[in-house]
Amino acid sequence: MDPLQLLREWTMEGKLKQIKLDANRVEFGDSYSFKRDMLTSYKSEKAKGPFYALDALLTFLRERSTPFPAYVQRAKEVGVRTVSYLDRKDVDAYLTGLTSTSEYIEQSAPELNFAELPQDAGADDTLEPAAKRARLESGAAAGTSGPGSVATGTASTTESLMDAVAKGERRLRDRTSMLMVPHKSFASVLLKAKDILVTHGRSQGFGQDRAKAKPAAIPVKRSNRTERSAPDTTLQSMGFADISIQTYGPGTNATAATGSAAPVTLPPPQSAAGSRPEPSSAPRRPVLLPNPKPAPAAPASRPSSGQKPARPSSSSIAGAAPIIIVPKGFDTKLNMFNAKAFLEEGKFQKWEDAQAAGVRKSSKETFKRTIGRTKPVVYHVTDAAPDKRDPTWRRVVAVFVQGKDWQFRGWPFKGVEEGDMVDSFSRMLAVYLAAPAEAVPPSVRSWNCRIFRLHPSNRHGDMQLVRDFYEALDALLGARKSQLKY
Repeated sequence: MDPLQLLREWTMEGKLKQIKLDANRVEFGDSYSFKRDMLTSYKSEKAKGPFYALDALLTFLRERSTPFPAYVQRAKEVGVRTVSYLDRKDVDAYLTGLTSTSEYIEQSAPELNFAELPQDAGADDTLEPAAKRARLESGAAAGTSGPGSVATGTASTTESLMDAVAKGERRLRDRTSMLMVPHKSFASVLLKAKDILVTHGRSQGFGQDRAKAKPAAIPVKRSNRTERSAPDTTLQSMGFADISIQTYGPGTNATAATGSAAPVTLPPPQSAAGSRPEPSSAPRRPVLLPNPKPAPAAPASRPSSGQKPARPSSSSIAGAAPIIIVPKGFDTKLNMFNAKAFLEEGKFQKWEDAQAAGVRKSSKETFKRTIGRTKPVVYHVTDAAPDKRDPTWRRVVAVFVQGKDWQFRGWPFKGVEEGDMVDSFSRMLAVYLAAPAEAVPPSVRSWNCRIFRLHPSNRHGDMQLVRDFYEALDALLGARKSQLKY
């Protein structure tokens, strides 16, 4: 028997007063008995929190007509969890029969039917209702249950208990249900996984041909046939050190870097008929050969006056920080006074209030993005657009639009001089902040802009707005396979 369904039936039948709540159990008359902290299938906080226990719902039904503060105090005295204020109306309607079901009931809740477990002399007496335990105790005192019956029933009792528990078991979770999480989106995880694949050059699948690995080089051990274990001191002992005759070998200082001649050992003369020479105890005579002079380095070539410098490759921006442009003027919701706090912390403050609070305006700020990231990522925000020929334009990923054409003067893209921003905004994410009831200018509607509604006084939605902005930005950069560190 489901304890939640049983509590509902007894409440609808007007037998709520017959349910007893003691220190350990909840007893439904003489029929059923459950542990008081047994979880029901009703999830708290509109299916976002844990399951309610049986004693919590019973206490709520008993105190549902009292004011909420008095009910909270009573729940503390009884030692049960309070039913959330958000759930009170739905719980009351379901348990009293006003509604036939509730969307917050999940059948995957842990359940064990204590009422159907067989009870005999060898079972735990605490599972029985109080009235039934009294009858069993009176029967035992009268001699109806002797030692023999206990001995013969112990083994069968354990076996029957395990059989009953096994029959009542059901699989609560499997591989599919573990991957299904209600009220949760894993789109950001997919975007992150795609970014990792793009970074490693494998965004089109795992079936691409991979480059064959080069065979490892076989190490060659250096021969020590011509090396000496100690420097030759024969010439020094003969007095030739005064005329700058140098020797070689381990421990000497004669190197080619000093510009001196490198000593070369002459091979021993070959005997007739190609026979090997007899070993000689005399040391080999070193011969000095001049080192070749290194060729002068060629001067670096400089481009001529008419030749344009080479365009930087795509690898030049790999790992660079993205840039976000905000309006310069004051007739806007976002500028350099409040942009950093908005993009970094998800907190919006009017730029007038930020200026009055002592925030200083600068043309460029650096902040660390943590929204949607497990590790901080460095971003730049500025109100000064780069020069037309500046390669920094390749790092500009987003712009907050004010709605005026003069904001984009000097931009290097097609159609800017005529007020056509379609080409410009195809290269970056364009965002226009507007109040919920504010009319969007026609010029902004004609551009490829994302419109985000920013409430003028309610700050609870600021963080979600910034999350939506970064999700749109990640989708754009992921689709373009950007090499920036975003």
